[in-house]
Amino acid sequence: MLVWVNPAGFEKFMAEVGKAVNGEITLGASLNPEDLDKILTTAPKYGIEILPPPSE
Repeated sequence: MLVWVNPAGFEKFMAEVGKAVNGEITLGASLNPEDLDKILTTAPKYGIEILPPPSE
């Protein structure tokens, strides 16, 4: 997959919130509350706004 992000810096966000997989190819694990909190807390540091899903 190719992702183009402008301005640069998204890779630093991914490095901070991501987890190493040690070369293994795996399916995405379910998102636990601690990981979600880390993502939501770290995103503004990189100018990223995460919007909640629309209410039904």
